[in-house]
Amino acid sequence: MRTTQTRLAAVAALTSGAFAIICDKDSLQSAFPSVATIDFATWMPANSTLGVPKADIAYPVSPTQLRAACAVQVSVKNGTSNYGFGVFLPDDWNGRFL
Repeated sequence: MRTTQTRLAAVAALTSGAFAIICDKDSLQSAFPSVATIDFATWMPANSTLGVPKADIAYPVSPTQLRAACAVQVSVKNGTSNYGFGVFLPDDWNGRFL
């Protein structure tokens, strides 16, 4: 089983300046464990708006004027726990996580 650090390195390799990002579900899925599923991966050009569904009470406002990025939504099902998260992987990402 790969460690979290190894998975983060795989995401970094997919999105670093050394490799052009491949913004599709299948390419990004390989960086995640089997309990995680990429729901969508969509490349967004600069100054885009990501339409957040109105039912999403956790983030009720759609982000606007985005940098060019790959918008990714992930669902995780691990035993009795289910959760999801989203991430923007910018075209000019510096390889650092916050």
